[in-house]
Amino acid sequence: MTKVSKTVKQPYQHSGIEHPQFLTIDGQTVFHKIVLFLKKNGNWDDTYLEMIAAASATYQNYCIAQKQVNEFGTTTETGAGGLKKNPAVDIASASFRDFMTFSNKFGLNPLFENKVSNKNADDESEI
Repeated sequence: MTKVSKTVKQPYQHSGIEHPQFLTIDGQTVFHKIVLFLKKNGNWDDTYLEMIAAASATYQNYCIAQKQVNEFGTTTETGAGGLKKNPAVDIASASFRDFMTFSNKFGLNPLFENKVSNKNADDESEI
């Protein structure tokens, strides 16, 4: 008789840094992706934890709002029977914009990756 492993596979690769408990799976996934990316590029610093948690929560909000748009559409019916824009459209848009602003600062966006210096690079300054 063979023994069956009961190991539960996480839906994402863990970075070794504990994520905040308020993050859903979407937020946890992007949190660990960001930490792994920063570690790989030599730019991880423990002081970034709160900022990355906030960015991950923003991405999480984008996912929640976008799922609402996908399920209910871009318009909703008013009490009087007219149509109005689904508020989730604006929430998804603002959340994604805020996340992209964060991603540019850490070089996650390929268009900005050369503007972020490597913390571990040799610093030849005299300061």
